[in-house]
Amino acid sequence: MNAYGGKFYPVDLLAQAVLNRSLNLVEGFVILAQQRNMICCGALLRLQLDNCLRFYAVYLVKDPHDFAMQVFGGKPIKKMKDKSGKPMTDAYLAEKLNEKFPWVLNVYKRTSGYIHLSETHIFNSFVEPATEGGTQRMGIGIGSNYEGDEFIEEAALAFIEATKVMFEYLIGWQRTKANPPKRK
Repeated sequence: MNAYGGKFYPVDLLAQAVLNRSLNLVEGFVILAQQRNMICCGALLRLQLDNCLRFYAVYLVKDPHDFAMQVFGGKPIKKMKDKSGKPMTDAYLAEKLNEKFPWVLNVYKRTSGYIHLSETHIFNSFVEPATEGGTQRMGIGIGSNYEGDEFIEEAALAFIEATKVMFEYLIGWQRTKANPPKRK
């Protein structure tokens, strides 16, 4: 926020919100991963990816500061259009970001199942793999006994990657702000 003499711009509002939200998501993710609560970890991973997608939108619009003010005013990003006139839905933003980070679309699709009630939640209620006879035990409780450590590790690595992407665009904004174009 100190870039360019500490001047404050509308995009700074988004950057501040993304950083604050991210810090809280990281804290929650760590606690929930320790509890093996993959239902919540998956949702938090999707929210962290949402930080990436929505701040990335700043780079896709004609006027980033107007975009930020519209978000601040409550206009849904999915109702706004990028430079080419395409609505910036989450799926569209994921596709665009996937062009640079080819893992984004897969993680977006997988973690969206944690946001909306889906087969993901059914799968997470299994307490053990199916037997040869096809029977499977289900349960209700906190945490996952069925998912192995590799699943939690995969989610943690995806969360870290999403955080890196988020910082790449936040740092890009900071550099842009610190080096404004020279006026003629």
